Parts: sequence; C-alpha cells; structure tokens
Amino acid sequence: MGKCKVSVEAGSNGRVAFAGRDEKGRQVEDEFEAGTDVEVAMFPDPNCTVSGWYYNGQMVDSPGRGPDVDGKTLTCRINGIARSTHVNVTFAPLTYTVQTMPNSLAPDPHGTLSPASGAKPLVVSWASGQTFKASAASGYRVGHWKFDGKTVQEGKDSFSLKGVFDCRLHALEVVFVAQDFQIKPSAGKHGKVDPSEPFRIALGGQQLFTALPDAGYQVNEWLLDGKPVQLEDGADGTFYSLEDIAANHAVKVNFKRRARGELRAAVATLTAVTAGKVKLIAYPVATDTAYEVPLYVLRLDGSAEDGSRVSREFKVARFGVAFKETDAAPYVYGLRAGTYVTKEWIPNYASLGAWRVSGKHWMHAARANPAEATCLAGCIGVYGPGTLNPFNEALCAMMNADNDDAGRAAIAKSGKFSVVIDPAPKPPLKPWKA
Repeated sequence: MGKCKVSVEAGSNGRVAFAGRDEKGRQVEDEFEAGTDVEVAMFPDPNCTVSGWYYNGQMVDSPGRGPDVDGKTLTCRINGIARSTHVNVTFAPLTYTVQTMPNSLAPDPHGTLSPASGAKPLVVSWASGQTFKASAASGYRVGHWKFDGKTVQEGKDSFSLKGVFDCRLHALEVVFVAQDFQIKPSAGKHGKVDPSEPFRIALGGQQLFTALPDAGYQVNEWLLDGKPVQLEDGADGTFYSLEDIAANHAVKVNFKRRARGELRAAVATLTAVTAGKVKLIAYPVATDTAYEVPLYVLRLDGSAEDGSRVSREFKVARFGVAFKETDAAPYVYGLRAGTYVTKEWIPNYASLGAWRVSGKHWMHAARANPAEATCLAGCIGVYGPGTLNPFNEALCAMMNADNDDAGRAAIAKSGKFSVVIDPAPKPPLKPWKA
C-alpha cells in the first residue's frame, strides 16, 4: 500500500509530537504505512490551551478553553491514514473577561477608568493580568477598588489584576469619594493639643486647634508643615485655626516656660497635734531595737494666684532616735521649737531632695508607710504616699515657683519660706509595737 508522509505544525504558545515519542517541537514529521492510525500529541504552554487543529486545512476540532485544559496534553487522531497529510495545531492564551465600572456605557462624573469595558467586557490574559488606572475629577479621589463586589484595595490611582485563573466574567469597580486630606496634630514637651490624633477633613474644610500647656508653661509657637505660623496681634496662642484646607498638613504646637512674677511667702508650721505613730531605728548607729515615736500634723499655709489663702496638711515625724558610739543609750531627739527661715534646697538628697531647716537638720522624704522602719534624728521626715513630692508641689504652687530643682532653689534663695516648730513635749523612748 506504500507510505504516507505526516507533517504536524504547531502555532505559537505550544508544541506538538507524535504520541508516544519524546521529540517535541514546533514542527514534526514522519512517514507511516498507509492504513495506520496516527495520533498527534498537543502540548499547550502554561496558561494556554489548544484552540483548534486542522487536517489538510480543514478544522477538525476545537477542544475549548478553561482550567481543565490549561497546560494539559491533548491528542488528535487520524484513523487509517490514506495519503500524505499536513496537520496544523493552534494554541491560545487562557483568558477571563472583566466588566468595569465606570465604563463607556455607564460613566461616573467623579472620575474615569482606563482601560474600561464598553458594550463588551475586557478580555484579560491569565498570564499577564491587567493594570487599571483611575483618574479622579477635581475635588475627588480614589476611595477604594472592588473586585466581584469585595473591597480589595483602599485608595491609590492604579490597581493590578493578577492571579485570576478561571474563565468567568468578573466585575471590577473603582469608587470615587469627595477629596479629603489627612491632618496630623502634635505637641512638643510640656503640653498637649486638642484634637491630638490624626484625622481626615474634606476639601475646603477648617479645624480649630486648642493648645493645653502644662502648669507653668505657655504657647511658644505653632508650626504648619514645619514652618512657624504668624499669630494675630495680641493672641496668646491658645487657639489656632486651619482654614480652606486643600492639602495634607502637619500642625504642631511648642511650649515655653511662662515668665513668673514675684515669689509669694509660705509658712510650714510643725504643730504639736499627733496623727499616728512611726517606726524608727536609731541614727547614726543602729541598734537591734526599733522604736516608736508620734507622727505630727504639719500645716503648710500660703496663697493662691488670686490672693486667696491656701492651706494643706501633711504627716511628719519631728522627733527621731539618736545614738552614737559614745552615747550610753539611744535617746529621743528633735529640733527645738522656733521659727527657721529655709535657706537651701539640696537636690537628690534621700532620692527626692531636702530642705535645710537649720544646720544639719533637714526636712526630707521618709517612708510611704509609717510602719516601715526608717532612721531619723533631728530631721523632719515627711510621710505618706508620694512622701515629699506632694509637699513640694503644694509649696511651689503657693509661692509661684516652678516645681523643679531650679524653682525650689529660687524659693530657698528668696528667704520667703519659713518653718515654724511649735512647742511639743518630747515623747518617751519606747519599743515599737505593731
């Protein structure tokens, strides 16, 4: 019967081979005995499919498209070949379709999308995907992107559609919203600003900011995007209004120490009124015994900024237990009654600092809990939560001074802080009993 020549040619996006043979290529050919069944294998590239095969120029089959044929080997068969034959196999990229919003048939006055579908949806290749670009109209911006009804991206003027591997019709929508801007408020040291958190505001909007300086401080300057703002004449800087907003902005307020007037006088009176007891050990030489002495009321009197009288009370130990190696036994000791003008503030003494009352007799922090043993001998120990801190805070407020080492040093230098020790009987020396 003779032999018949079979030539097989592949289009782009795939290769062909005779079934059962290893040789693959764009074109293969061989001779077969007449009457032989010849099977041709078709190999699509990834993300491609066989779109059709032709027998001597005539389409024989179109296998279709979809995930079931992506990269899958298909075969075509010539039954009982009777003459020389040319087979053409065509391949095509796998695609899906996308209907966009807005599009040429349904425009959006607030912006456009490119590319956009029209009467027919867009065709998108599995392999390459598609990047879409949105252009917002004046006064608007891209709010978010939705794919098949779900939000997939917030903002940004472009969106890349990739990783879709089906042959369905999909929907892509870009949503435009009225343009707004981010405002970031902040405050420097020694104060706050209201509002304090970043927020968004519409085009043309306005926002009032309020500076909240700490006690003893005032507004130094407002900064808009890092540049000083010119305040109205006579304004103290408490308020700043940002108007006709048309861009993102950073608003910051800085503070400075407020200039203080003359220091006012204050008096700390150590009374004979008892207010509990305290556990002490001897000083400077400790013994095995802990002792008990009374706590007394210390009254701090001064004035407020408006001239009104102000008074605060604290608990202090005015008597301590003294004992040196040359002493026969420990004894109760305290600063004698009288009026003392405080002349020195000593930073960091006993961790919180101390006021020198007279000679080596100081007023300093003691324990937060009077039942915890400490040592005192001639000094005034301030007890309670925060120990000396609340006392210093109240004193500085009464005297119109900053509550820091510099402010307390100014108080001591002024000679306007007096300590009055009222007469009180010396308590007996007795062991501590809980």
